[in-house]
Amino acid sequence: MILGARLAEQLGHSFPDVFKHQYRFYSGKAATPDGWQSKAMDGFVLDHCPDLPVARITDLDDIPIGWALGVALRFRGPPVNDGYQIATRVGDDDFLDVFENNVAFLSGRYVVVLVHQGAARIYGDPVGDLGCVYNTKTGVAASTLTLALDRDIDPNPQISHDSVSGGAEAYSLGHTRDAHVKRLLPNHYLSVADKSLTRFWPKEDTDLYEKRPMKAAELSDAIGQRLGHLTRHLFKAHPCIFPISGGRDSRTVLAAAEKSLKNVKFFFAWSFHHRSRKDVRLGQSIAKQLDLPFRHFRGTDPGPDDLALYELRTGFTGYGDVTRSLAISESMPGGHIMVRGNVMEILRATNWHRQQEGTLNLPHVKNRLRLFGKGFDGDIHKWDAEILAWVDTLPPPALARVYDFVFIEQLLPHAQGARLYGVPQNFVVNPFNDRALLRLSMHVDRDFKLKDQAYDRIVRNYVPELAEIPYN
Repeated sequence: MILGARLAEQLGHSFPDVFKHQYRFYSGKAATPDGWQSKAMDGFVLDHCPDLPVARITDLDDIPIGWALGVALRFRGPPVNDGYQIATRVGDDDFLDVFENNVAFLSGRYVVVLVHQGAARIYGDPVGDLGCVYNTKTGVAASTLTLALDRDIDPNPQISHDSVSGGAEAYSLGHTRDAHVKRLLPNHYLSVADKSLTRFWPKEDTDLYEKRPMKAAELSDAIGQRLGHLTRHLFKAHPCIFPISGGRDSRTVLAAAEKSLKNVKFFFAWSFHHRSRKDVRLGQSIAKQLDLPFRHFRGTDPGPDDLALYELRTGFTGYGDVTRSLAISESMPGGHIMVRGNVMEILRATNWHRQQEGTLNLPHVKNRLRLFGKGFDGDIHKWDAEILAWVDTLPPPALARVYDFVFIEQLLPHAQGARLYGVPQNFVVNPFNDRALLRLSMHVDRDFKLKDQAYDRIVRNYVPELAEIPYN
């Protein structure tokens, strides 16, 4: 029996209610979880929640070669729907190159499964927003920890879960609560047969190191144009809701997509402490300025039962800021795509504080990974070897942007991506989760980003009146 099913029953919840938007992938045969759907291809099986979009992928001869899970947009913006065809044929010499190039430039929150020549690979989105873990003993891959197990958790000897729960440490570098279940890192694919990870982006020749002749302002304009393009496609393709806060991220997405805001079902803010109440007031001002429908959701801190359910849904990743709005998320109208502005922090260069390009400051990396919190009294060098092993996977262009890659490949998948399953009422998608946008952001001058000038320019380009409303 899948461990997640057993634990859900112990908490008094049904399996599909707990593991909404989640999935499980394996070879061979197994019972499909209650309330889920099952798809098979060449000896491999995908079990998934019916609410998780799943599109079949084919080659030019309409031969099935896998699935796209979640919400993905093609490079030019249209959504991936069932029957997504890749412009190559099984057996072509460049089949894998063409396939990976298509995967690399999808946007959204997704996982892509390739079934090819009796083997299977799993590719994730650029920052691991649709989380994936895999059992290094059995080869089972899944959205979260307890779906990858049919046994009790074997505690990870390198990190105490009590330490994680107490905030003294955090799971990172592919680790989970179980000794034999690892996290799929962004920009790598998992080979299901040998349970190995291989980097597929960036390539050795990806333009990340040499500065383009474009100036920071021109780069910001290109970023705003693409961000708006992708967001408008999301708004048109799905029933969307949009949270407006007092920060720069949501306002910049809002401004860039201003031509399609009428397609959004409603805009909202929620309040659970002093700063979020200020967010509500600013959100109301923005909505009034743009004549948009706005709703205010009030909430309280979650109780023990809420937190236990959250832990099970996320695979015991530890708590984060998202738990403060947990009760509100559960009470909101469901069934929407919630479009958010996360991932955009790369435009602030927050990971670059006082650091130089092309250098590796190991203490700074550990600080940005938030490996150690208040109360930690152990060996602060315990992860040094694993950090350096990950750094060794970066090609030269990415080494020059190492702190950006710390952010997108380590911090976000272990925090944001792992924890989004804990708030499944609406499916969260970040339109900035796009490798073209990430690459452009890496080219923008660091000082320009540190002064928030990239954000400010995008807002002024599209909705200049929003620039006059203060930030929280």
